[in-house]
Amino acid sequence: MAKGHVKIGFTNGDTAKRIKEINSGTGVIGEWKLVKSWHVSNARNVEQFIHKKLKEIRTQNNREFFQIDENEAVLKIEEIMKSIGHKEGKYWVITSEGVNNFV
Repeated sequence: MAKGHVKIGFTNGDTAKRIKEINSGTGVIGEWKLVKSWHVSNARNVEQFIHKKLKEIRTQNNREFFQIDENEAVLKIEEIMKSIGHKEGKYWVITSEGVNNFV
């Protein structure tokens, strides 16, 4: 992934374990790391809602990658989650800048 790209998704498990799984995949360029995570209820629905709200900057409709700076991604996600009243559950964003970052 090029600079300014993030991966936005969720896990029901341990976030560190999920990042390790992603980093061990074939075809992964660079290493992903966590930038920020949130706990939200109904994480899958929250993920789908956030993906829908950010559809203009999504790199592919069937993937969780978005062309946005990691700091801007964090702000947008916080704004979206606040608008729907979510406060708890698991959610993450990752980005690539040499070292890839989960938000």
